[in-house]
Amino acid sequence: MRILVVDDDEILVEVLKRSLSSQRHVVDIAEDGAMGWEYVQSGEYELVLLDVNLPGLDGVSLCERMRSEGYSTPILLMTAKNASQDRILGLDAGADDYLTKPLDLGELNARVRALSRRGEVATSAVLEVNGLTLDPSSCQVSYRQQAIKLTAKEYSLLEIFLRNPARVFSRAQILDKIWTFDDPPLEESVKAHIKGLRKKLKQAGIVNWIENVYGIGYRLNPQDELAANQEPQNSIESEFERKLEQMWLKYQDKMRDRLNILENAVIALQQDQLTPEIQYQAQRSAHKLAGVLGMFYRDTGTDIAREIETLLQDNPNLDPQQQEGFIALVRDLNSLLALERNPETTTSDRPNLLLISSNLELTQQLQQLSKIQGEGWHQVSTISQAESSLAANTPYLVAIDTEYGVLAANTPYLVAIDTDNQPEYLALVQELNRATPNIPTIVISSSHSLEDRLSATRGGVSSFLVQPVTAEVIWQTTSKLIEPDGSTIASILIVDDDPIFLDTMRSLLEPWGIKAHTLADSTSFWEILPIIKPDLAIFDVEMPKINGIELCQTLRNDPDYQELPVLFLTAKQDAQTIQTIFEIGGDDYISKPVVGAELIARINNRLDRSRWLHSLAVQDRQTGLTNRPQSHREIETRLSQAETQQQPFCLAVINMTELPEINLKYGHYVGDRILAQWGKVIQAAFRHDEITAYWGHGDFAIAMPNLTKTQGQEHLNELLSVLRRQVFTSTPDAVEPYRFQIAFQYAVAEYPQDGSTLHSLYQACVQN
Repeated sequence: MRILVVDDDEILVEVLKRSLSSQRHVVDIAEDGAMGWEYVQSGEYELVLLDVNLPGLDGVSLCERMRSEGYSTPILLMTAKNASQDRILGLDAGADDYLTKPLDLGELNARVRALSRRGEVATSAVLEVNGLTLDPSSCQVSYRQQAIKLTAKEYSLLEIFLRNPARVFSRAQILDKIWTFDDPPLEESVKAHIKGLRKKLKQAGIVNWIENVYGIGYRLNPQDELAANQEPQNSIESEFERKLEQMWLKYQDKMRDRLNILENAVIALQQDQLTPEIQYQAQRSAHKLAGVLGMFYRDTGTDIAREIETLLQDNPNLDPQQQEGFIALVRDLNSLLALERNPETTTSDRPNLLLISSNLELTQQLQQLSKIQGEGWHQVSTISQAESSLAANTPYLVAIDTEYGVLAANTPYLVAIDTDNQPEYLALVQELNRATPNIPTIVISSSHSLEDRLSATRGGVSSFLVQPVTAEVIWQTTSKLIEPDGSTIASILIVDDDPIFLDTMRSLLEPWGIKAHTLADSTSFWEILPIIKPDLAIFDVEMPKINGIELCQTLRNDPDYQELPVLFLTAKQDAQTIQTIFEIGGDDYISKPVVGAELIARINNRLDRSRWLHSLAVQDRQTGLTNRPQSHREIETRLSQAETQQQPFCLAVINMTELPEINLKYGHYVGDRILAQWGKVIQAAFRHDEITAYWGHGDFAIAMPNLTKTQGQEHLNELLSVLRRQVFTSTPDAVEPYRFQIAFQYAVAEYPQDGSTLHSLYQACVQN
C-alpha cells in the first residue's frame, strides 16, 4: 500500500517510515500542508497519515481541501493527547480515524490495516486468488501452503495485482503506486521487477499469471492447472468477444431496422417507385451495416453491405442487371444475418443525475453537455420535490445504463443543489451521505463566505461552487465526481453518425482503461470539444452535414487544437481518400470494421508521441508551469469569454526580484532549483480554473477567471504566505551552506478596470 505521511517532526517521521516500510508499505513524506497537498495531487495514495498542527496549511484545512476536491482517500489524523477540539474539527472535516501522540506503533499498524480494508480494496485481510495468498499483516506470501520469498518491490507488485485482479496497470501507474518521489526509477525498472516476480512465481508452480497486455501494461490473469502449461491466453480479447456478443444482442432491433430500409428499397424498386431519396437512405443503411457488422465477426455481412453501398452510390439509375444484383444482395444479407426482433429489449431514458434548481436555462445547458456521456438530468425546484423524486426513483441506484454499460449497485448517483437555504440542503446532504452507497453532492451557492464553505464541507458536500458559475464548470465538476476509478489512461472523443458503432466502441475501449466520449451529431463538435478536452479525436470520414475531413480541417486552422492527434475511421481504402486524410492533417487512419488490438495499438502510439510533443510545446521546463506562448493563448481565450459573459477576470504577477543576483552569486543551478520549487508550490496552490505560468526573468503569472481584484488578492494570500516561508540553501554540499529566503513583489490587475488586454493588465501589475 502507498501511504503519505504529512508531519514536520523529523524524528517521528523517520520512526513512522521505518515502521510502515517494515510492513511492506511504500511511504512518501511531506513536511508541511502545502507540500502534502502537492503530493496528494501528484501521486495515488491508499492512505494519508496527517498531523493536525502543521506549518502553513494545517492538517484540518488540508483534510477539508481533499474532501472538497473529491478525494476519497482514507485519512488518519495524528493529534496531541489533550487536543480534543482538533480531533472534532478533523473528523468533521472528513477524516476517517485518529491517533493521539505519543503513538503506539502496534496500534498504528492495526489502524492502518483497518483503514486499508475500506473503499476500493478487498474487504478480506488476507488476499487470495486461486490458492495464491498474501497476508498484509505478516507480509507472508504463499501458494498452496508453500511460502514464496519476495523482495519488497516484488511484494508490492503482487499486492497491487491481487487487490485489483481485473485491472490493467501501465508502467507509469505502477511507478506511481510503489515508488516514492525520493526514489524515482526508470520505467524499465518495472519490467525488471515484473520479470523477477514472474520467475519466483514460476518456481512455486504459478505460470503465466502476470499477463503482458500489448501496448498497455500488466494485469493478473490467473490460469488453471491445464492452462498453466500452455501459452497465456489474451483475456482482453476474450473480454472483447463477450462484450461484443452482448452488444450484438442488444442492437438486434436496430440492425433489423437498417435491413428493413434495404428491403423497403427492394419493394420500391419492384414497384418502379425507387426514388433518389429512397435509394440514398438504402445506401446510408448499407454503409452503416458495413461499418459495424465486421466488428461483430460478421465479415461476410460487411462484404455484402459494402457491395450494396457501392452499387447504389455509383449507379443513380440502376439498369435491369444491377437491379437483379441489388435484390440478390439484400436477400443474401437478410439470410446471412437472420435477425429476429427481441420483444424484451427495452431502453430506459430515466435520468440518473438530479438537479435541484429553478433555473430552467441551466438545466437545458447541462442536458446538452451531459448527453455526450449518455447521462441525463432530472430537474426539480425545491428540496421537498427532490426528496419525493429520490424516494420514487430508488431503483436508479441499482443499475444505471451509462457510457460504461450497466454498472453495479454502487454506481454514483449525483445531486446538484442550487439553493442558499443552508439548513435545509445540509439535512438532505446528510441523508444522502447515509445512503449505501453514499450519493455525491454539488452545492451551487451565491455566498463567498468561508463560514458557509466550511459548514458545507463539514456537512459532507462533495464540491462547493460559487456563483456566477457556468454550466460547463458544473459539468466538469460532475464528470470528476462520477468518474470511474483511476485506471483511465486517456480520454478520446469519437465522432460518428452511427450510434451502434459509438456504443460498441465504448465497450471495446473500456477494458483498456480508455475513456471514450462519443458524439453522433458532428454539428455539435465545437460546443463539446472545450468541455471534453480530449487527448485524441477519432472522426468518421463520411458523415452527414459535416464530415470528418471538414472537422479535421477546422481543427488544424485553430491554434488551440492544431496539435490534437486525429485518427480517421473509414470504410474506404482508395488512394485518394487516404491521401486526403494525410494532406489535411490527419495522423493515422483505421479501416472499418475496426479490429480491437490494432485500434488500441494505434491510439497508444499517437498518445505517447502527442504527450511528448505537447510537454515540449506548452510547458516551461524549469518550473513545470505553462510557458509564456501557451499561457498567452489560454489567457486571451478566457479574457474573450469574460467579455462575452460579462464576468470578472483578474491577473496576478509575482516577480522574484533577486533572481539575477542569486544566479550571479550562487550559480544558475541554485536559481533553477528555486524556480522548480516555486513551480511546485504554485501548482499545489491552484487546481480549478486558474492559469499558472512562468514568463521568464522571475515573472510568474496567475490568471483567475470569475474573480474581482479583491477576491483575487484573497485567493493569493495562502500562496504568498507559503512562498515567504520558503528557505533555500546556497550549496548543499558546502561545509557551511548559506540559508536564505527569496524576496518578491506581486500585484493584481482586474479586467476591464485596469486594462482591456493581456498586455495592458500586465503593464498595470508591473507599474504598481
